[in-house]
Amino acid sequence: MTASQWLINMFKLFLYCLIVLGLYSGSCQAQEELREMDFAYGRRILLGSESPLYQFKLDAHIYRHITDKRLIDLRIFNHEKELVPLRLRRTAGPVRKRLTTRNVPIFPFYDKTDTPSGKVTLNLKKDSNETVIAFSTDNNKHYPSGIVGFLMDLGQEKPSPRQLVVNLNHGRTEYRLAVKVSYSRDLSHWNPLVSSAALVKMTFKGQSLQRNHIDLPSFSGRYMRLAFSEPFQGELSANISAVYSNPAKSAKRHTTEVKGTRTSTQPLVFTYDTKGFFPADRIQLGLPKANRLIKARLSSRADSKLPWRELKTGIFFRLNIDSADLQNSPLTLPVTQDRFYRLEILSGALPKNGLAPELQLMWYPHECAFVASGEPPFMLVYGNADLVYEPQVVDELLEAIGQKNQKTYLGYSRLEAPQILGGDD
Repeated sequence: MTASQWLINMFKLFLYCLIVLGLYSGSCQAQEELREMDFAYGRRILLGSESPLYQFKLDAHIYRHITDKRLIDLRIFNHEKELVPLRLRRTAGPVRKRLTTRNVPIFPFYDKTDTPSGKVTLNLKKDSNETVIAFSTDNNKHYPSGIVGFLMDLGQEKPSPRQLVVNLNHGRTEYRLAVKVSYSRDLSHWNPLVSSAALVKMTFKGQSLQRNHIDLPSFSGRYMRLAFSEPFQGELSANISAVYSNPAKSAKRHTTEVKGTRTSTQPLVFTYDTKGFFPADRIQLGLPKANRLIKARLSSRADSKLPWRELKTGIFFRLNIDSADLQNSPLTLPVTQDRFYRLEILSGALPKNGLAPELQLMWYPHECAFVASGEPPFMLVYGNADLVYEPQVVDELLEAIGQKNQKTYLGYSRLEAPQILGGDD
């Protein structure tokens, strides 16, 4: 951007700010005069580099002390105790990553002593690109007790895979295998990567469960080793794929744990008070004991006087397989910003008189953008049960700036610790 273009854009931004401030001041005059002490809590806003607009993210304390899930009781005052225009929107979810899957060459190990650790004689064949094309040890010819794992050559791919997909071919209709994964750069020195994972194909209390993937943390190494906790008896072949994704920055999803209360035994029902309005789009259950599977219906409501609204029915389980803990994926929901949740057990069993499953809410925070009108410091205030006015938003202003220029004009800010203003009463 040239200097002249920058000046033109700044002039346009100045005009838009004047328009927005004019509209906002007119709206403010239509409502009762508000003071900081009309709100339960306040947070000073620390500003970054000088900018006409600033942005910050809401946190758990704000969601626990607002009085309406629409966030209508949230305001920002400047140093002169004047309200400033603001805009609230939920943080965008993670950018979808383009995934690529590639089959990798695999070579089996045949017993626990047959590992590429330097303790046995390795018979390796590599091509000019250091790709393993054949692998064996002196023990292979003795046909030992069974296969205990596979060696993999990832080739010269620079990024590490995010996941392994393991498809086992054998005569069994069911299997439960605990596995470990390690990696190496030279086939001599090995480092642990995944200490405990499970490959599962089974029927549990009438429900079909299958897990054929292993999530991987980032690492730097060309070779990988997947080892079973116990030798696999019988014939076994496998196809293993490495899943890659383009690196992409994404917003961080927060997790809030909530304790439950048993409110009924026939049927078995637990209720949860989150004491806030978290914008949850994923929910997980923390089952208190392993080897449990339940089918449950989840409902919610914003207020204890309202009827329950059914959200979703799902399967939740926690299985222990040779010290590997296997759990269902979180339940996906439409964004739900209710305070109360209800869990009704439809099938399966939980320990009598045991603890309620822990409810885990997963959510992306809202972003608040505001016009820096007036003098700092600026104060965010929230918590006012009598407030019904929705503040003027600045979406038009941000649209006028354009997506590309928002990084230039939208400054960084953060919140200080909460301070009591009017208090919860």
